[in-house]
Amino acid sequence: MKKIITICLIAVGLIAKAQTPTYVVPQKDPSKSFVQSLLVPGLGQMYNEQVTLGLAVFGVEASLITAGVITASNPDLKEITWISLFAGAGVIHLVQLVHAPIVSDRINKANKTKSNYNEWSFNATPVNVNLAFRF
Repeated sequence: MKKIITICLIAVGLIAKAQTPTYVVPQKDPSKSFVQSLLVPGLGQMYNEQVTLGLAVFGVEASLITAGVITASNPDLKEITWISLFAGAGVIHLVQLVHAPIVSDRINKANKTKSNYNEWSFNATPVNVNLAFRF
């Protein structure tokens, strides 16, 4: 009887070991990257692990806004100069707002072949258990 219990416990242990998850790829939330890009230009790109692009977007947009503020405070410059700088910053902001969630979605689709966020991958191996009963 002890042998049967031991064999059953070993079989249960092997089955439980075979059902451990192998690798789960974290998904990128497109709405999260959109909100981050809305609040801080380039932050959504950084969330998508495109740090260089995120810093570039932040730097260009901050430079355009700064140049727009400086030119707007100078009465000798025409009004069109600072309006075009602010418009350029707005266009860049809109483009990066659209770009961040699209890249998040592409990352999710590329990682879906590896694993799914809410799925578990099981490496089930067959377990052979021979039970012999003697009376």
